[in-house]
Amino acid sequence: MLETLRSEAHEPYSGTKLWADSKAGMIGFASALPVTMALGVVSGMGPVAGVHCFIIVGLVAALFGGARVLVCGPSVAIAVIVATILADNGGDLSELALIAVLAGVMQVLLGLFGIGRFASYLPHIVMAGFLSGIGARILWTQAAKIVPLGMDDVAIVGVSLAVMLLWPRKIEKYFPGPLAGVGSGIVLSLFLPGAALLGELPTGLPVPVISIPSIGSLGSSLHSAIVLTLISTAYTLLLAITADTFTGGQHNANRQLVSLGIANVTAGFVGTMPGSANLNTLTVIRFGGRTVMAGVITALLLAAVLAFFGPYVSWVPVAALSAIIFRVGMGLVEWRFLRRIATIRKDFVAVMLITMGLACFVDPLIAVIFGVIAASVINTDRLEQLELDSVISVPLLDSVFFGTKAEGDPFQARAGLLEFRGAFTVASSRKLVRMIGDDIRDHDLVIFDLSNLRHIDDSAAHLMALLIGRAKQSKTEIIFAGIPQKVREVFYAFDVLQHVPAERIVNTRDEARELARQILN
Repeated sequence: MLETLRSEAHEPYSGTKLWADSKAGMIGFASALPVTMALGVVSGMGPVAGVHCFIIVGLVAALFGGARVLVCGPSVAIAVIVATILADNGGDLSELALIAVLAGVMQVLLGLFGIGRFASYLPHIVMAGFLSGIGARILWTQAAKIVPLGMDDVAIVGVSLAVMLLWPRKIEKYFPGPLAGVGSGIVLSLFLPGAALLGELPTGLPVPVISIPSIGSLGSSLHSAIVLTLISTAYTLLLAITADTFTGGQHNANRQLVSLGIANVTAGFVGTMPGSANLNTLTVIRFGGRTVMAGVITALLLAAVLAFFGPYVSWVPVAALSAIIFRVGMGLVEWRFLRRIATIRKDFVAVMLITMGLACFVDPLIAVIFGVIAASVINTDRLEQLELDSVISVPLLDSVFFGTKAEGDPFQARAGLLEFRGAFTVASSRKLVRMIGDDIRDHDLVIFDLSNLRHIDDSAAHLMALLIGRAKQSKTEIIFAGIPQKVREVFYAFDVLQHVPAERIVNTRDEARELARQILN
């Protein structure tokens, strides 16, 4: 924690920063209290579960975290996943606890093995579709719950939601919109005796519910643990990147994952819902938060409410929390994307909408898997053209190459130059074989210049082996020039150069030209 309490310039934590964090933490607390209770309701565990999650996950993640300012706790996506898990296993909290622990362990391992940062590479179009689907799912499930209620509750939902949507931005600095929405709901409930009230929140810590799993239950829990790990990780690291743009910091993705994993393991053991980074991060940053202490102060204030002010929360109407859930669901849907859908590339639109539909009506994990595969196919198609454009095929005219006038055909080119630049992967390997194969047959000798090649994968290495075989069939001589060390290691790993004599592998293009002259003469 001491490391995250310092800025990028390693300035000591001062009273000025503490005051800034304290003010941001208090505003963050006012904004977080109604939202965390609402997310607890969304999860199916009750409003106090959201508060427990913010306290436990928020404090543990801050203690070991790797970001300058990042607030962790309950998030909408995780709350919906938790609700799905509980619905699938009949509300068994011990099963949920096991899944939270498994997800936390996976996150710790991702961080320890240094691959946590790759989770933030989840394509934006997939994440947007997933979160939009979660938002749409929240909207229609809450609508289905509100319609059967009495008119008193429906009126409170409508008024509270209207207050939050119309709340002025200037006043937001001093009094958060969600708190204003709940306050208006409390006032309205005084005149509507039929409205259902939240009741007194239970005090104290959650009760541990985890038990030793059987082999069968462990296997069935892995599916949910994987989707929880993926979404919690991606959402956290994306928010960390967003926070960095405001604070000028640079988070440590792997350390942040380890801290979040420890936090979720702790949440599982004590019997509350797991978490991730949440949007309260942007609130505390906007109101001057300088370090993770802003989130710590928010969590401590929530703990104080739970310990000493539980009876005062009993006046909150349940419908006011439903209004907050509505507002959160509306905020998750990518309305800007949907408004511009006619001007966006159709393949992107298809991926986003199908991912959104799967997340809303089918299964979150299926939605993410489909989205990642579909986005990868689209990107591979674009990458193929970029890689093909990076191959330069040049015929070396005899009249220029040898410096003498050629007899017969003045455009005779017995030698050719193939220059590979950048990176080559499975995306372009098949088309390259067809393209370059003809060039090889058209010459008596071909120089492969790899000096500007930065990366090659196993499929592209196999391509090189095929090209060497093609040259052998057409009796075309081959010279390799400037093979970088990393590329050379891949070649030797797959025996690409086993049929190329050592004297035909040179360091520079000039050496390759001189060798080519000797061979052709």
